[in-house]
Amino acid sequence: MLFVKLKEKRAAIFLLSFLLVIPILLCSCHNNTDSPYFPTSREPMSGYPEVSIKGWLMLDNNCLRLKSFYIFGKGSLLIWPHGYSVKTENGKTYVIDNNGDTVAGVGDRIKFAGGEIPLESVEQLIGEALPENVTGPFILFGYISSN
Repeated sequence: MLFVKLKEKRAAIFLLSFLLVIPILLCSCHNNTDSPYFPTSREPMSGYPEVSIKGWLMLDNNCLRLKSFYIFGKGSLLIWPHGYSVKTENGKTYVIDNNGDTVAGVGDRIKFAGGEIPLESVEQLIGEALPENVTGPFILFGYISSN
């Protein structure tokens, strides 16, 4: 009898914990607009980090993030170069470069040059504070790599 009560308590605690965590995860990057949150450098940069990075471009709570394992994990918020934009067409979201060419679409596996940067550098680079509910880690996107 005691074993059953302990088992029921553990199940109740697990369920309560799960229900408390889900709303926090769901609002971690939500910006209440139809288009994804898409931070870009406010000015052109003369150079970019050269670390080779690869992963899946995913839309997670209205933020474009790079994820190593497709849908699992939080992933890293990408900071895009000056002049890049995002568009949604036929239900799919695409990243467009400053020449009007499609760089990648949500769900694509991408390989690019870039590097992780701290929050302070992100806010300086984009020229504004990030929304309160937008969190890192942050990766500065440089350019698509063919290697």
